Amino acid sequence: MSLFELIEVSKITDTETLELIDYIKLAGNQLKATLDEYVDSLNEKHRDSPVLEAVSLKDSLQNVKQSINPLLEQTGVHWKIDFSEAPVVQFNKAYMESVF
Repeated sequence: MSLFELIEVSKITDTETLELIDYIKLAGNQLKATLDEYVDSLNEKHRDSPVLEAVSLKDSLQNVKQSINPLLEQTGVHWKIDFSEAPVVQFNKAYMESVF
C-alpha cells in the first residue's frame, strides 16, 4: 500500500495542493522505478558484464525531466534537444538515466 492511497484527494479543493500531490506521486513512482533498475544493475554486476539494451535517449531524458519537473518549471528552463542522429543506443538503461 502506498501512502498516497491513504490520502483522500477528493476532499482536497486547492488546485496547487492537488498539483503538488501529483508531482510527488510522479517523483515517487519514478524513484521506485529507478531504484528497481539500480537493484537490477547491482545484480548484473555479479555477472560477467552488464546487460546492454536498446535505450531510447528521448524516453530516458523524459523520465529524468518528469522527476524534476517542478524545478524545471520554477527556473523556466527551455530545452533544445536533437537525438535524430542516434535516437536509440545500446547501453545499460539505469546507467543512461544517471547520465542525464
